[in-house]
Amino acid sequence: MGPITARSTSNLRNERVERLVNFALYIAVGADGFIYRRKSVGPEGFETEFDHIIKKANITLYGQTTCYKERGTDGGEPNKTYEMRETLMEYLLVFLQGLKENHLDFNDIRFFHVVVGDPTYSYSYFNDLRKIFYDLNVVANFEGGVQNFYDELEVLLPDSVMSDEDACYSILDRSYHSANPTLTKSAIVHISQKFNQYFSEKLPQGKIGIFREALNILAKSRLPEIAAHFYKNLAGAGIKEKYIRAAKDDASEDKRIEYVVKKIFTLRPFLPEAKKALRGGSTGWNNYVNTLFDHIPENADLSLAIEILWNPKSPGEREISRRLLIKIPGIISESEILYPQDIPIKGVTEHNLYGGDFDSKKIEIFQFIQKKFERAGIVTSKQLKESFVKFGRSPIKDGFEYDLQNGTVIRPTLYYLDYVLTQNGFTILTSKQALGTTIKGFHVDLFEINAGSFNSIGVIQKSNKSLALFKAKFFRPQEFDRRVKEEGFISFTSYFRIKEGKLILQFETLPRIMFIDTVEGWKPDRIALEQLYLMGWDIFFDIDELIQYLEKIHNSFNKPMKTS
Repeated sequence: MGPITARSTSNLRNERVERLVNFALYIAVGADGFIYRRKSVGPEGFETEFDHIIKKANITLYGQTTCYKERGTDGGEPNKTYEMRETLMEYLLVFLQGLKENHLDFNDIRFFHVVVGDPTYSYSYFNDLRKIFYDLNVVANFEGGVQNFYDELEVLLPDSVMSDEDACYSILDRSYHSANPTLTKSAIVHISQKFNQYFSEKLPQGKIGIFREALNILAKSRLPEIAAHFYKNLAGAGIKEKYIRAAKDDASEDKRIEYVVKKIFTLRPFLPEAKKALRGGSTGWNNYVNTLFDHIPENADLSLAIEILWNPKSPGEREISRRLLIKIPGIISESEILYPQDIPIKGVTEHNLYGGDFDSKKIEIFQFIQKKFERAGIVTSKQLKESFVKFGRSPIKDGFEYDLQNGTVIRPTLYYLDYVLTQNGFTILTSKQALGTTIKGFHVDLFEINAGSFNSIGVIQKSNKSLALFKAKFFRPQEFDRRVKEEGFISFTSYFRIKEGKLILQFETLPRIMFIDTVEGWKPDRIALEQLYLMGWDIFFDIDELIQYLEKIHNSFNKPMKTS
């Protein structure tokens, strides 16, 4: 059996907490209602799955649970942004199902959200949006941190019982009725009391009004067109797959793919450097480590070696050596395993760790790394070099495989489309370049904190005329439904702004085009594509069809596009 990954550990933690929340809801609902565990919503069509569904006084309450781990720094967790988008769209799909079936009376629906852990671990605007959107927000935080609660719950619900849902609830019931003051019992009591309080308030009218209003405006204009829209080729082109093969194999017969590889390797210097370091197997790796240590005096102490290795002249070498300085102590000693985002130095994040300057933080960083190595038994520069030789090749190989496909600059589909469209006389610009403004969703108008712009949306122009908003993205088949929700949120909210309390359409004359790249030949579920379409995206999988569509827009262009 292989080691448990961080992701599988996280999934098990979340599942345990969801069981506990469901049990707390059962305590609150009692004999007056029903509790459903992870049921899909909707008889057909736009089905989605919730962590919790309960009924009370003819009201159906749909809910999700979010778990936050201990904070490593003062910064928020950017990866929680997608969750906010997904969860909002999951709720809107309930309304979308009603629109599709011409059932518009949604007064019997409420939404709730349970957060376990410190909610400020997410970006601040997520918490603002939670307060505005959800009918009931419950936060179960713990003095001294949430990890003790997670540890206790893991002991209470070990892996061996997680496949037996009834057994889990029996264990939780015993904990709840125990005289012992446990964190588990405290969480159950807190969550159930919050729901009882909400029920005592006679289930006030839901808060989703402005979101429902926006959905009505958008979906009603697109529902009649839905049947005629999907006549296109809906199979994946495999652009990202071709780029990955070419990046590993050094060559491609397709000039478009060669362009993509060259561009990404220029933007991400770690990739060509790692590729060079990995050539020649263990012998090649030994030679590469020797070059890293060339500038380190033979009798240098550990602190000097770390300082020199932290900042080589080459950006690619810098990323190699910094990765190893962070990762190797954890490879030698499991007690030193560390996630980059949890380095307890303010200003150091997983996004700037391998390339940032950190001039004012260097001494603190060097001391932190040195202590990690010393606790792992590495106390001299000679031992440090030996650890690089023995343990370094594997994390660099893993990093190469991962970074080849992930990251903000790893956008092979967009670069491929940019090359092809440019060859056909089109230009992809940023919204600031083309429209003089950034694109934001109407949710930013609901609170004062800036939630940022949708910078991934560009604008396609020809003859200096803006033809469409545009985004190109790879969707993994395993994550297709999730990506649909995330991208649906972007389109849906960017259709509107709020001025003087009213929804105002923006960029209404510019169609929103989503070019989807996925596994070559794979066809996604049409229902998922309909969701994406109803949220505002015109969907393309085939480049020739996209070019024909853009030419049609360009040929019919007879007045400046309205950008609001």
